[in-house]
Amino acid sequence: MKKILLLILALIIVSCEKGIHKKYTSISKEKDFEEMVEQISPEKLTLLKSYILEKEAKKEPLEGVFYANILEEAERKIQNRKDSIAIEKERKEEEKRKQQKKKEKEKQSEAITKLLCNKKWKIKEYAFQVQIPKETPENIETAKMILNKAMFIKDSELLFSVVKDKKKIYVRGKLDERITKLFNGSNKRWKKYNADGTYVDGVGKEMEKGTWTVVDGTTIKEERPSTSRFKRKKKDIFLIHIKILNENTFHFFEGQPGYYKPEIDTNTAILMKTE
Repeated sequence: MKKILLLILALIIVSCEKGIHKKYTSISKEKDFEEMVEQISPEKLTLLKSYILEKEAKKEPLEGVFYANILEEAERKIQNRKDSIAIEKERKEEEKRKQQKKKEKEKQSEAITKLLCNKKWKIKEYAFQVQIPKETPENIETAKMILNKAMFIKDSELLFSVVKDKKKIYVRGKLDERITKLFNGSNKRWKKYNADGTYVDGVGKEMEKGTWTVVDGTTIKEERPSTSRFKRKKKDIFLIHIKILNENTFHFFEGQPGYYKPEIDTNTAILMKTE
C-alpha cells in the first residue's frame, strides 16, 4: 500500500511539471516549448530553441536533461562568448594605446633630438635647490642653511631666490659668476649630445662619455660613468627635467631618482647655451 501511494505521488508531481521544468524529449519538445511561453521571456525561449537545434545537429545527448539546465548552459555559453569578445576588444584597444604611446614618444624624441643634438652646450648658470612645503620665512631660512652647508666655498656666497615650478616651491642657491666659471674649467667645459643616444662631456682633452634616452616630452634619462667608490656600480642614472629647450637655450632641473627622500625634492637647476 505504501509503495502504491509513493508511485501515485510521483505521478502527480511529474504531471504538474510543465515546460521549462520538464526533461527534454524529442517527441514532446514542441508542446513543451508552447508551455514555456508563460514561463520565460521570448528571448530566452528563442535562445533555448536554437541551442537545442545546435546540439541536435551535433548529435549531442539531451534526453533526460531538464530544459532549465539546458537553458543555463546556453546562457553560460553566450556569456563566455561575450566575455571572450570583451577581452579580445580590450586587448586590441590596449595594443592600440601602446602603439599610439610609442608613436607619440617617437615624435617627442625626434623633436628633442632636433633641438638638442650636434651642438656644443656650455653651462651659463648653475644652482642647487631644495623644495619647501610652504613659503614661510622659517622654511626659507632652513633651506638656505642646508644649501650653504652643502655648497660651502671659500669667499663665495650663493645667490638665493624662491622659485615656483609645477605646484612645487624651491629655495634656489645659484653659484656666482666666478664659481660658475671655475666649475666650467675657465669656460672650457662643454657637452655634446649625439643622435645615436650618446653624449660627450669634456674639458680640454678630458672627456666623459655616457648615454641618453627620451623618457617623455619633458624628461631625459642619462646614464653616466659612476663616481661611486663601489666597484660594482658602473653607472649613475640622472633624470633631466626640461624647462626650456630651443635653438640656443637648454634649461633643466637635474636629479638622481631615489637618491633623496621622495617627499623632499632636491635637485640642480642648470642653464646651458650653445657656443
